[in-house]
Amino acid sequence: METGLNVRPVQTTSIAAVRVEPAEQRQVARTELPEAAAVTAAPEVQPVRFDEGDDQGKLRAELNRALDAAAAQPTLKVEQDETTREIVFRKVSPSTGQVVQQFPDEAVMRQRAYAAQQRRAALEQALLVSPGAAEEHVYKVA
Repeated sequence: METGLNVRPVQTTSIAAVRVEPAEQRQVARTELPEAAAVTAAPEVQPVRFDEGDDQGKLRAELNRALDAAAAQPTLKVEQDETTREIVFRKVSPSTGQVVQQFPDEAVMRQRAYAAQQRRAALEQALLVSPGAAEEHVYKVA
């Protein structure tokens, strides 16, 4: 009974070189021309100048406008907030240096900083009070 897991050797075939005969050549046109028709003088041509025309000036001005617009695009800055130690993504305007967009928002960052400060204060308070005193304090308040 065969399970299909057996490896069978692959049979290789040899490639025989095939010789290709060139196609039969036949003359389709006479190649010898009379001496008068063999060489002809070029007609008189006006020289070509590569000066900036009106189209080139427009193209250059358009390209400069596109480059200026690309340079004015806000740049992305990724920083770590000092108080919350979270990653903050900011888009900053290169011309003014002001923050255009930020994730998370400034208000959310303030809330998180406040919550972190409250946690630290609660932890410090819990570490200063002994376990027995904490129970007495809880029962007195209740």
